Amino acid sequence: IGIYMVNKQYLQTLVKNIGNRYFDRENFSVSDSGTLDWLKEKAKTSTETEAINILSMLLKTGKPNPIDLQMALLNHPSEKVKITTLQQVDHESYPALAIYVLPFLKPDKSPKLIAETIKLMCRNNADSQLILTYLGNKDPEIRQAALSGLFYYGTGEFKTMAISVLQKMITSTNVNERITAA
Repeated sequence: IGIYMVNKQYLQTLVKNIGNRYFDRENFSVSDSGTLDWLKEKAKTSTETEAINILSMLLKTGKPNPIDLQMALLNHPSEKVKITTLQQVDHESYPALAIYVLPFLKPDKSPKLIAETIKLMCRNNADSQLILTYLGNKDPEIRQAALSGLFYYGTGEFKTMAISVLQKMITSTNVNERITAA
């Protein structure tokens, strides 16, 4: 019963402090399965600020985050939370997420979310043919994400195509094209 009370008190402290931003990594551990389950549930029901705070604390732990917690955060209704989660995953390898985030490539999503999704997919060896379609996108951020993803992570003909597009952009008379290439 004493252990239960400590865990309950710990969770109450987390609940109180996540919204207030008054805790640091010394007070925060996700190794406990109960805490992890609670964080997954909290990720689904939290405000945007609370979810961003959870992500911030997870990043400060310096440890890889459980994929199911990342997926819970990617299900948050806020696009900002999704983008921040994808940026955080930048530090880790999660091939399963490359398939999970496919719906984020829909045209009704923000260019920032699409670009971060492309970056994650490229780092996790997603289908280069799918990424290739974004090389001609009118949004420079999306085009740059596809270009750099294929350049750094593409293989064979896809990397060659990325290099060819990059060369054309560098020699373009359009200033914006040259800036995107840089």
